[in-house]
Amino acid sequence: EKAVRANDEISIKDDTLALGQHVRKPGAEIMAGAIPLEAGHLMNPASVSFLSAIGVSLVSVYPSPIVTIIVTGNEFQSSAEAPVWGKVYESNSAGLRAALQQAGISTINILYCRDDLNDTVTAMQKAIDGSNLVLLTGGVSVGEYDFVVAAAEKCGVLQHFHRVKQKPGKPLYFGTVADAVVFGLPGNPSSVLTCFYEYVLEAISYLTKRPVKLKQRHVRLQGHYTKAAGLTHFLKARYEDDVVFALSAQESFRLASFATANCLLVAEESVTEIAENSIVNIHLLP
Repeated sequence: EKAVRANDEISIKDDTLALGQHVRKPGAEIMAGAIPLEAGHLMNPASVSFLSAIGVSLVSVYPSPIVTIIVTGNEFQSSAEAPVWGKVYESNSAGLRAALQQAGISTINILYCRDDLNDTVTAMQKAIDGSNLVLLTGGVSVGEYDFVVAAAEKCGVLQHFHRVKQKPGKPLYFGTVADAVVFGLPGNPSSVLTCFYEYVLEAISYLTKRPVKLKQRHVRLQGHYTKAAGLTHFLKARYEDDVVFALSAQESFRLASFATANCLLVAEESVTEIAENSIVNIHLLP
């Protein structure tokens, strides 16, 4: 558009034109022998395109873990069935599957076992043999029908801790065996999700080297909160405009408040009262 052709010659009418301008020079994108992306780089669509553009078709990455969820209990029924006296709808597997998918995990297996030691051992061993991350729900306390800890011992799992000074989720269990990480989560659904967000996400972040763990903020509390010392409380809460308020229905079996929560408000173990307008720590939910 800025060229004039005359007598088989072309003249460029552009005073700003410079020699070599708009010419792709060898090595402009990357020099020979240079490292395209440093170790630990989080791959994204542009990363994939960049590597393809320079002829790299294979790279070493941290794979997403294969996860098995084991639901323990005699009391559950499918949500597709009419309610039966003495039974409850099983929701933990659905909630955990959704949370895992939100964290980028796609390979998720679900097993069910009764409150029986042999059943629990069989399910756990199958999960350990075929998974990197095993999540059990229920059966992790110290009751007559709680067999997760004993089953883990029989499966050779090295226990790192059992029972945490927190609410909800006090019976939480964590162990490792071979290439598998094992979490024994409590049975109540709010406890399951709280422990998933506070502990399992940390494990997924470590295994995948992706920053999926919860972000924290310090904000002002609307209202006040009191509790006994001795346990850290994770409260279902709403965070809006740099203010947070605890929701009602904090019981560990109740999910309605969790469904509308966007953060967990942390009341530390030694704290007995948090006054209104105090600055508190919250963990933002995904």
